[in-house]
Amino acid sequence: MVNAYFVDTSALVKRYVPEIGSDWILSITDPATNSDLVISQITWVEVHSAFARRLRDGSLSAERFDLIVQKVREDFENEYRVVDVDRTLIETAAELVMQHPLRAYDAVQLASALRVQSHIPHPNCHMGCGWTESTPTMVITARYIQYKCLKKWHSRHE
Repeated sequence: MVNAYFVDTSALVKRYVPEIGSDWILSITDPATNSDLVISQITWVEVHSAFARRLRDGSLSAERFDLIVQKVREDFENEYRVVDVDRTLIETAAELVMQHPLRAYDAVQLASALRVQSHIPHPNCHMGCGWTESTPTMVITARYIQYKCLKKWHSRHE
C-alpha cells in the first residue's frame, strides 16, 4: 500500500522545529517510509512566515534559521509533491469559507487536500493529512465534508 499524506503548514513546521507532534510528523516524512508527501503551494510562504516569526522572537537563532530554510528548499524541490494554487482551487477555497468557519489560508490548504483526494492515483493509496491540534477547525471541517482525514492527536506530555 502506498501511503500518501497531505501535510499542512502547522504539521510541516514540526518536521524542522521540535514541538508537540514532531515525532509523528518525522515518522511519516522519513524518506525510508517512501511516503508520498503532498503540500499546497502556499505552504512555501507559510513555513517561511513561521520560521521568520521564530527568528524575530528569538526562539530560533539566525544560524539555525538559515539551515532550516536551506533544508526546506531542498525538501520542496526533492521530497514534496506540490499542489498548484490556481483559479479553480481559489474558487473551491472561497466556497469553503462561505460554508465553514475557516481562515483564508486554511481554506486554501483544505481545497488543496480535496484536489489531491479527488486524484488519488491508485485504489490502494491511503490518504492522510497532517493537520494537528493547532488547526482543529480545519480537521472538523475536513471530516464534515467527508474528507478521509487521518488525525493523530498528541498528548501534551509528548
